[in-house]
Amino acid sequence: RQMCIRDSINGLRYYETLTYTLTLFAPDLDVQLYDPLPEGARYVSGSLASSVSPPAVYSPTAGAVLWSGTLLTDSVETVRFQVTPEITDTASKEWPVPIVNTAWLTDLTSTAAISVTAAVDVLPPRLFLEKSAAPQDGLRNNETLTYTLVLSGPGLGVRLYDPLPDGARYVAGSLASTVAPPAVYSSELNAIVWSGTLPADTVEVVRFQVTPGFTGTGSLDLSMPLVNTAWLTDTLSGYSVLTTVIVNGWRFYLPLLARQG
Repeated sequence: RQMCIRDSINGLRYYETLTYTLTLFAPDLDVQLYDPLPEGARYVSGSLASSVSPPAVYSPTAGAVLWSGTLLTDSVETVRFQVTPEITDTASKEWPVPIVNTAWLTDLTSTAAISVTAAVDVLPPRLFLEKSAAPQDGLRNNETLTYTLVLSGPGLGVRLYDPLPDGARYVAGSLASTVAPPAVYSSELNAIVWSGTLPADTVEVVRFQVTPGFTGTGSLDLSMPLVNTAWLTDTLSGYSVLTTVIVNGWRFYLPLLARQG
């Protein structure tokens, strides 16, 4: 029995596509292939192709590529599929982030199995901006909301612009960042701003707080929805990426009308 697995991309970047190719050889044996997707990877729908019969399949329930059948003498079969890196909590990761994939080929008669492992380093995107909010829902008026921006642009001179959403005021002294020089809050623009060079293969973080202060008849208890969009721009090419976060997006209230006739 012999099996190998290799990736087709060197220097894979976050959100790019990674192709796995499995080569199977096991003369005249009934075998089972099991290749679970690695942590931090999402299967690309429709990408699976194989020369085996019946065709290999991707199981969403198992989160794996599966096949069982007979490998004929003097034949070499292939199974090929694609994944996309989906790495959570990008702010706390040390880059590059390894994605490790292990596949197993089992002889169904003797239950003997072999495995092979391939590790691919995932690098930060060329220009990347991600934003999260805590809490995402259930924020009450005059409570504190924390925004976290994660940005990457290896070796690029960039500009960050994050205007505060309507109905929110900046919490003085809450801004913290890993970028150099530090990001600042501009009261004139009512926005978080920064410009500088992002070092290669690093992920930087900008974090700040706001407080919703909606006023009006009845003085709201729950905050109205807050819609916030931030931009990261390559100052040389002018290319920009943006990200939008909605807080309390599910908190819609309609008047209840009752009529008795």
